[in-house]
Amino acid sequence: MYQNKSRKRILTAFRELLLHHDYCDITVLNIINQADVSKSTFYRHYTRKLDIFIDMHNGIFQTILQDFNTPEDWLHHKPHSAFIKMATIAENKNGAGRSMIYMMGNDWGHASRLIRQNLADEIQLKLEAVFSEHTWLVPVADVSGAIAALHIDYITQLNQNSAAQSIEQQTQSLKSFTRAIINSSLKN
Repeated sequence: MYQNKSRKRILTAFRELLLHHDYCDITVLNIINQADVSKSTFYRHYTRKLDIFIDMHNGIFQTILQDFNTPEDWLHHKPHSAFIKMATIAENKNGAGRSMIYMMGNDWGHASRLIRQNLADEIQLKLEAVFSEHTWLVPVADVSGAIAALHIDYITQLNQNSAAQSIEQQTQSLKSFTRAIINSSLKN
């Protein structure tokens, strides 16, 4: 996924900074210093901080979806452990009390659209690989878009800590909704 060591260092530095700072408080200069790269190296790989944020999420999506290789993986009743782990991280990241919209500032709208579309694209690739294209009642792009929207909304709620249920209960509900979307979209 990463073209070279400097790109990986930039991404790693950004992740490390996010452990202690909100997105809005991190500057490109902070990232450059943390990664120990030059400005030209940074701008060779990324145009802005938002690009790293999107790249980081793409890696997360690929990691979470890497084990969804059979219909059973998608239709199993129990949530996948990788998703429970990611949900726990999202819930714990809300400690500063700032909403994601506040933390992202002017980048929120664009980031939200890109992340949702990239997740939908990853889900679509996996669904097409697992289920025959002739088995869908609706276009697989619509199915993957609905699943991505559901997951992004869920993660946003976790980040805002607006849910009263435990992580396990929430991921179970999410898994049930995902299964329902897929089952209702498949031909019998």
